[in-house]
Amino acid sequence: MKYLAYSILIAFILSAGSVVARDQDANSALWEEANAAYIANDYASASVLYDSIERSGMVSAKLYYNKAGALFKMGKIGESILYYSKAQRLAPYDADIAHNLAIASSYTRNRIEPIPEFFLKRWTGSLGAIMYGDQWAWLSIILFAGVLAGALLYLLPLGRRVRKVGFYSGLAALALFVLAFSFARRDRIETMNPSGGIVTSASASVKSSPDNSGKDLFLLYEGDRVQVLDAMSGWNEISVANGSRGWIRSGAVSMID
Repeated sequence: MKYLAYSILIAFILSAGSVVARDQDANSALWEEANAAYIANDYASASVLYDSIERSGMVSAKLYYNKAGALFKMGKIGESILYYSKAQRLAPYDADIAHNLAIASSYTRNRIEPIPEFFLKRWTGSLGAIMYGDQWAWLSIILFAGVLAGALLYLLPLGRRVRKVGFYSGLAALALFVLAFSFARRDRIETMNPSGGIVTSASASVKSSPDNSGKDLFLLYEGDRVQVLDAMSGWNEISVANGSRGWIRSGAVSMID
């Protein structure tokens, strides 16, 4: 009976592996076909083929980047900005993605001026962006080990100088641990509950309440970036960089996830 169970398990693993291999081969073929279509200036076909790879779940910054390029060539500025933003989430330090995102964003109709940030918030935001969330998480683990090591040096019956070094080094490691952990936690929350979105319809009215009878507050246009604060019956409560907020039809916004 045990031998039969092992045989079934091994067969299942081999079967699953062969399915994954077939999917990878199929996506590789689609990738080559999509790139060939792009080079041939057949951007619509390239976009459809990139869509097929995306639906398979095998996404990457490169896939999003190429799809964004095809959409931009088709004149779909909002969707192009959406996919450049998706690519940037996966590869935040890629210069080509940042450059092309800036170019696509320059084609938007609105010029929303952001509220000046408090320097401390701006500084922490820049600091948090220098590493991925996983990297901050690993750093926080290392720093926590440093806290424990410092506490151990302080508590052991060693010389006064060694205990002093343990105390202050542990204190410094604790402060850095709190900072690294907060960055890792923030990235985790944003990954699990993405709130950034791009307006992908030509224009959309932002209303004072989540219904058609609400007062029109302002207009957003294709490519505008928003933060989604809440959702209710086909409407999203959003805010924009200048602090304005209101309700917009859910279908007008695509999430960067």
